[in-house]
Amino acid sequence: MDEPVESGAMQRFRVEARDVLGPSGWRVASGRVLVRAPLYPRYAYGDFVEVEGELDTPPVFEEFDYRAYLLRRGVVSIAGHPRVRLIEGRRGNGVLQDIAGVRSTLSAGIERTLPEPEAALAEGLLLGKKAALPPQLSADLNATGVTHLVVISGYNVTLVAALVVGGLAWAIGRRPAGVIALAVIVLYAIGVGPSPPVVRAAIMAALVIIAGLLGRPGGAGTALAAAAASMAGVDPQVVHDPSYQLSFAAAAAVVYLAPRLEAHLWAWVTRWAPSPMVRSLVVEEASVTLAAVAATAPIIAASFGRFSLIALLANMLLLPVFPLLLAGSLVAAIGGLTPATPPLIVWAAWLPLRYMTAVVETLASAPGASVGAESFGPWHAAGALALLAALTWWLSRRQPPDAPEPGPTGGVMPRLWRPFPSLWLSGALGAGVLVYGCQVALPGGPARLEITMLDVGQGDAILIETPSGRQALIDGGPDGAIVQQLGRRLDFGDHRIDAVFLTHPQADHVTGLVAVLERYEVGDVFAGPGLADSGVYGAWLAEVREEGARVHALTAPASIDLGDGVWLDVLWPPPDADPEDLNNVSLVLRLRYGDVTALLTGDIEAEAEGALLSTAVDLRADVLKVAHHGSRTSTTDAFLDAVDPDVALISVGEGNWFGHPSSQVVRRLEEAGARVFRTDVDGAVRVETDGERVWVR
Repeated sequence: MDEPVESGAMQRFRVEARDVLGPSGWRVASGRVLVRAPLYPRYAYGDFVEVEGELDTPPVFEEFDYRAYLLRRGVVSIAGHPRVRLIEGRRGNGVLQDIAGVRSTLSAGIERTLPEPEAALAEGLLLGKKAALPPQLSADLNATGVTHLVVISGYNVTLVAALVVGGLAWAIGRRPAGVIALAVIVLYAIGVGPSPPVVRAAIMAALVIIAGLLGRPGGAGTALAAAAASMAGVDPQVVHDPSYQLSFAAAAAVVYLAPRLEAHLWAWVTRWAPSPMVRSLVVEEASVTLAAVAATAPIIAASFGRFSLIALLANMLLLPVFPLLLAGSLVAAIGGLTPATPPLIVWAAWLPLRYMTAVVETLASAPGASVGAESFGPWHAAGALALLAALTWWLSRRQPPDAPEPGPTGGVMPRLWRPFPSLWLSGALGAGVLVYGCQVALPGGPARLEITMLDVGQGDAILIETPSGRQALIDGGPDGAIVQQLGRRLDFGDHRIDAVFLTHPQADHVTGLVAVLERYEVGDVFAGPGLADSGVYGAWLAEVREEGARVHALTAPASIDLGDGVWLDVLWPPPDADPEDLNNVSLVLRLRYGDVTALLTGDIEAEAEGALLSTAVDLRADVLKVAHHGSRTSTTDAFLDAVDPDVALISVGEGNWFGHPSSQVVRRLEEAGARVFRTDVDGAVRVETDGERVWVR
């Protein structure tokens, strides 16, 4: 019934039941089910599917009524990890399918243009895809109180309407531009999803535009009341939705409280800086931001048990440049549709988005950026909002004598319709971020071979970068986290990986490579002989064909020249290995550069280790990528004696269900004199070498 939401290695989507198979056979049924399925194969809005599994009633948690939350969306049951089979595609509403296709196209354009996490941020800003955000950035947005910028909100709708009216009014007149803006608002609201903030803003914007077309005064307060009443009338349960509460609280604060704050702040500021520029930059921004933060903070504390102490500063820094953020996201989406996106477009889109991520990451790391508010309940929130309403009334009764008169839409509302910030503010932002971007783009440090064990959770992904900048990626981890890691690791604007290696087709190694092939241009694809009957392996094969890369099947012995004197030797498996014994048929690669070697063992177990020991291959290595995430089924004493590593790398997910790495394996590595590094403890681990010495960072 909607576009699937992808998160980690899973996708979830709502299914409208048509028929159900029970003890007496098939019968007509109705109702919606929330399905949680593996990420591959992917499904789309309008797909007609058969779902086989157990239906459960949604749970009610101590601090969150998940059942009521889903019921407001028409969902009465949930199905976790069922068997899903596609029967027929494109059975949904034709218009909604076309809109979903446009969203997917724009999303793909953003992903082809921008690195991560800026690409995920742009998808959230423009398309409302909050699930695409990496966990750390999402946590930072929450800590700084600016999550509302990434969830499609009233400001997005207002800005879209303003851009349409402002862009067309000079050419065709305000009335025709207003009519077009009405149509655009409706299509945009449908396209990004009719969430309460979007519906509220669409109703308000439509009423204000219609009032203007009819020559009637358009009051923001009247439009706000009409939107609240109509939404509650259609669905009374919506008043319990936090997004509904937050949207109307913020809008009411901007309409009623912000003009009063602006008048008093202006009276105070003019004593020492009677400049219109100061009012535009400081007073108006501070009034709107302070009003919105004050009105939403009690609801956030009651609904989510947290309170951001730095939200005011974060919003002050980001709200003035929000139009640039949205414009940059749109530029990235459209630019990515061209065969080769011009570098100027990439930079123009990336700079404001990088500014936002830098602000959020910096402020979130400040001590005490947010505090817990678990004991703050609905009655506390109601009391706080009542006090805020009383403050608004008190301020309105004591307006300074020289205060400016509020406009017909509520004082500061006309300012929200101005599509762009002041030119000097845009220039200052552009100059500052350009300096930062140049620092990021400039190469630095000595030319060395770098081996980075990326932090992709419970899976494997290793990035090799040669001294001249050629790149090879070995495995991709269990989900799309690999693209976040590559976005931070590769140079800005670098969308090419010279070689991709798949050691074996298990989900924790191959899933992320599907996303890599979607995002990056790949020169060569190398894979071991392992075969798997799984949705993700089928998606990998399809994406390899779509990529058009050169494909090479690997077995031992073989050697691959990566350039700059860097070689990858294939030590395992032999040509006659069983392709269905996935762990033991995993590729074992030896990386050589000068006098330094690294042994990359995939997921081989004791059986394959013993077979390797029986050959004449020299297994000694300075660096060992420990097999199978440190499982006790691998890294035997005999194998470890033969390798004799100085550095041991273990790729493992924090708090994983498998108990990896085994304490016995870690102890054996330490007793052998190896320094042990783990992604669940150390994050991404980078090994650098000049061919003689080894550094670990």
